[in-house]
Formats: sequence, C-alpha cells, structure tokens
Amino acid sequence: MKFFKFILIAIFALIIIGYGTWFSIALFYQGFLPLKWLLIGLWSLFALFCLLGVFKAAGRTRSILSFLIAMVLSLGWWTFGITPKLNRDWKPEVARTVTADIDGSLITLNNVRNFDWTTSDDFVEKWEDRTYDLDQLESIDLFASHWGSEAISHSIMSFRFTDGERIAFSVEIRKEQHESFSTIGGFFKQYELAIIAADENDIIRVRTNARDPIEDVYLYPLKTTMERRKALFLGYIEKANADAKKARFYNTITANCTTVVYTLIKSYRDTVPLDWRILASGYLPDLLSEMDELNWMKPHGDIRARAAITDKAQGILAGQNYSELIRK
Repeated sequence: MKFFKFILIAIFALIIIGYGTWFSIALFYQGFLPLKWLLIGLWSLFALFCLLGVFKAAGRTRSILSFLIAMVLSLGWWTFGITPKLNRDWKPEVARTVTADIDGSLITLNNVRNFDWTTSDDFVEKWEDRTYDLDQLESIDLFASHWGSEAISHSIMSFRFTDGERIAFSVEIRKEQHESFSTIGGFFKQYELAIIAADENDIIRVRTNARDPIEDVYLYPLKTTMERRKALFLGYIEKANADAKKARFYNTITANCTTVVYTLIKSYRDTVPLDWRILASGYLPDLLSEMDELNWMKPHGDIRARAAITDKAQGILAGQNYSELIRK
C-alpha cells in the first residue's frame, strides 16, 4: 500500500509540474492578456503550493482537488476562450489572404500578392486579381526554403499553366504588426494561419534576394497527372475560401506549411506515406526522391545541389524574368 501511495503521489506531482509549466508558457505567449506577468506569477505560486501540499498528508486531498479544478477551468478557457480572429492589425504582407471564384474551368483568384521587395521592410505593395484556366494546368514545382536548421524548411507549391503563367501558394503564419516568428509560440495559439497566393517574383524572390539573411531556396519539379494537379489546386482554394470565412490557428506541428499540403494530397491520394520527414520538412525532398516523385531523369544525384536556386537568383536584375532564370 505504501508503494502504491508513493506512485500516486509521484503521478500527481508530475501532473502539477507538467501542466503548471505548460500553462505558464501558454500564458506567456498570449501577449494580449492584461497583467500577464502578474497572472503568470500567481499561477506559478498556486501550482507550487499545490505541489508542496501533495507531499503533506494533512493537505494532500485539498491540494489535488484544488489543482484539478484549476486545471479544468484553465483548459476550458484555453479551448473556448482563445479563438482565432480575422480582424487583427496584420503585417502588410499577410493583410489579405487569397480567395477564389469558380466558373467552370476558370478560376479567378482575388488578392494575389505581387509585392516588389527591396528589403524585408522596404517594399511596394500590390494586390491583384488573376484568372486561370484549370484545364491548362501543366505542372507543379515545390520550393523548399531553409533559413537555419537543415531539418526545417518552408514549403511553397507553384503551379504552371500552358501559357507560361505561374502562381505560388504558401501557407504562412499571419503575423500582427508587433509580432515576430517564434517556433515555440506556434505551439501556443500565438498566430493565425494564412494561405497566400503570390507571384514567384514576390514570394520566392523575397527569400533569395531581399531578406537579411537571405534564405537557401531549392526548386523541385514534381511528377503529377492532370487529375492530381487539379485536385491540389482546388484543395488550396477550397481551404483558402474556408479560412477567409472562419480563421484557424497556425501550429508548429499540426497546421503548418507542410502538414497542410500533406493533408491536401492525402485527401485525394491514399498512397502518401505518413513519414517523419513530413514534420522534419527539410528532409521532405529525400522522401520525394525515394518515392520517385521528382520530375528528373534518374539517377537524381545530389538533389540539393541540383535544386539550389539562391545563387542564380542573386544574379537576376530587376525587370528580368525571375521565374525563367531560376530554372535555367
């Protein structure tokens, strides 16, 4: 009995430590909270007193019940009280998200981003409406942009039509004016999610030429059928139209630039494996190579050396055809 009692005490102590720490971090990343630091301090003291009470026979039951009640109430607030919004003071590059009107095979995309970037903070803002014929959808390319860790990259899908026009879709965090990116914050409802449709001369060039530091960007042409190309394109605009009506949160693991694409592809193709490289997106091209999904003749060789475009992009002058030159 003493052994089981010890195990139960240890379990409750771990629950208090684990949940107490998690909720303290959650409070920290809710920057809109008034008196945030006071709330974090009071919560931390409460969790500490409950933890100490677990090890005292006289107050053990009261401490456990108090913490469990506080846990249920705080989870309720976290689940139902913190909801994504459409109307915040967004940064200009995510101030609008793409929506689409469908008329047979003709797709009109509203709010296509076509910024002219000098630096990440200096740009000319331009939003456009563009119409594409889905029956003329010719190919898809995957861009993978690395900015630090080899294991993590940002995925962008670019669609090419027979007339040479291209449109790129990117699932991005929707930052407010005062926010910067935080991987940890992405676990704690800090950002909404945005689907952006943009010209490659905007959404790729800003990464290869304008940001400081610039990013390592790689271009992978994909093997696809017309049916799959159409399904993926329509999947993007279906989610974009839904997100324009009801916001959702970005999540570093479950709702990011790669997992959203995986979900879209999985919706029409059951043979896509659930692989660890879906999460460690920097290694996704290796998975695509193993699945023979890269539209290159074999052997693929060093796929990253073959796919690298940043050095080429650095030599492209204003007014030149960016999309064509990065593919040469």
